Amino acid sequence: MKKKIIYPLFILLLFSIPILPAAEITELEEDESLLIDAIKNNQSIDAITKIILDSNPFITLIARDREGNTPLILASWLGRTDLVKMLLLMERNASSVMSLNNDGESARHVAQNESIRFIILKKEKEFEKICLDGLSQPAHDHMRNIRPGDDNEYFMQQPKIRKNNQSLEILLSHYLRILSEREREDFEKQLTQNQFERYNELLKKSS
Repeated sequence: MKKKIIYPLFILLLFSIPILPAAEITELEEDESLLIDAIKNNQSIDAITKIILDSNPFITLIARDREGNTPLILASWLGRTDLVKMLLLMERNASSVMSLNNDGESARHVAQNESIRFIILKKEKEFEKICLDGLSQPAHDHMRNIRPGDDNEYFMQQPKIRKNNQSLEILLSHYLRILSEREREDFEKQLTQNQFERYNELLKKSS
């Protein structure tokens, strides 16, 4: 009998989001604009929460303005600690944590105070752990089809990323892109020999 794998609660939530059809994304463009404008105009957290709840949070929370800023990046840049906490709780995933704007900056990069930087870094570390756990597992031959260009694709997979080579490759590549050169070196130093071999294998596939 195979041993049943028990996943932590945050991982189950992370990968339990259904894939939404493109038509729904188009319909929600107005809601995305409302959320972005509300954050830029420094509206109250209650007003912003209402906008999110009245729309589809899975779409509006990954909205972008013309500069490529997500709601989380804007909240971090404006120093809205309360809003940063709320957005991370409501997202169920951390797509914005690993999103970059047009200038290549993440929410942590633009953080206006240490409190926000620490909150976002803590969420990043959750994803680092998932990557490390995934690199510890043997590659799986049964790959799921993942649509290229879907910025949120890796968050929409079921909790099988530890056995899914392709999903892990996507998650790892998104995580690495938010790290500085020094942070990437620190990440690589903690890899075991087996993890490092699989890490290099995935990097070659994504290059």
